Amino acid sequence: MASADLFDPELHFRWMSRCARKSRAGEVLLATPEGSRYPYVYPRDLAGTARVLREMIARDFHAEDAFRHLESGALFLLEAGREGTWGQRYDLEGRDRSIYVQEDNVAHAMRVIALYLLECRRQGREPERGKELVEALVAAFDDSTRRVYRKGINLFYSTTTVHESPIESGYTLWNNMAYHRAFEQLARVLEAYRPDDARRERAQSFCAMHAVNMHRHFVQDGRFVRRITPQGRIDTRSDITLLSPHYFNFPELDARALEASARKIENDLWDPDLGLLQRYLPFAEDLELHLHAGNGPWLAYTAIYAGYLARHGDVEKAERTLRDIAAYATHEGALPEHLSTRERFLDFWEREWQTGIDFQKEFAKEILLPDVRFSRIVEELNHMRAEYERIRSHVLATDDPLIRFATPLLWSHAEFLLALFALEDRRKVSPP
Repeated sequence: MASADLFDPELHFRWMSRCARKSRAGEVLLATPEGSRYPYVYPRDLAGTARVLREMIARDFHAEDAFRHLESGALFLLEAGREGTWGQRYDLEGRDRSIYVQEDNVAHAMRVIALYLLECRRQGREPERGKELVEALVAAFDDSTRRVYRKGINLFYSTTTVHESPIESGYTLWNNMAYHRAFEQLARVLEAYRPDDARRERAQSFCAMHAVNMHRHFVQDGRFVRRITPQGRIDTRSDITLLSPHYFNFPELDARALEASARKIENDLWDPDLGLLQRYLPFAEDLELHLHAGNGPWLAYTAIYAGYLARHGDVEKAERTLRDIAAYATHEGALPEHLSTRERFLDFWEREWQTGIDFQKEFAKEILLPDVRFSRIVEELNHMRAEYERIRSHVLATDDPLIRFATPLLWSHAEFLLALFALEDRRKVSPP
């Protein structure tokens, strides 16, 4: 389809709506529609989408639908959570289908709930189950500061987070930014709903201290670093998570370091064949890195970068980046999770899938939940096998050089739409 069609916000709202399914909490948004690769509710994807839902409400763009999705997401997480903790993903019945230890999901769930409560207060609405939602946030604050926060170094620890691999074991910029923003929003919720709760001042004081500590540890040689390993080594590899200060709306931590990081990301991670941004460099021999059936660019991450460009005034480059993304939409305008090529996939098939190396990477013991049942691993493995065999059959039967994974992906459309809004705002400030 013509790339110009992807610049219509209605298109992205329609695709996002196709990911909505009925649950006990209302129509909740799945990462991909039922019957496709990720038919689950992911707190991370919900939190990413909640950002654009609030923008939609503020712009009166399908505002009631956006509010309804925001509310159902918060209520779903309330039902699914256990005493202030949330896992990787859930089915529509609210059952935990997690495989990996992912500490950032608590922060993401807190953000969804907080954004709903803050939106209710802004509109003068009475939140559905408001008291329980505030209690869930407070429980999450107490639990995460006890379980995930390391007082000796004053940072949040992660086993895995956004990339679901050992590359995130230790103290990551992404995880610390996620919790920082969640705690800031908790403080705002308590100010609005429980001004006398002592945790409000505790959360505010914590965030002030944590901001200083993040700058001390994560800004090195004038730019951000992605991780400090469990052994204390600085991990300077390029990673899309270097944009975390932009993604979590915290550029004031160090604007110059963020700018330098963005330049490094584009220089190192721009795909030489397909364009757009990879999530990290594909060193296949490193068991910490998953190639995900053939390395290539990730569309949601590239849209986040386009939003960064727009927010910082580079309208022409932001628009060009979005057009590069739009060129890979399906004929109907659906955006996938990520892309690869025929050659890369076949190489992955022979070197990693058939040899079992991919299984070794995906299900390494150190990143799995300690109580995960093997039957759940088999379920996920069967999803992977079905998808990869489908792709291989397509590759062998056609000359199509391009492979699209997980289409449509809720998060890709949400980030594209958010970048469109950022472009719209920038043009109002600096008209052509």
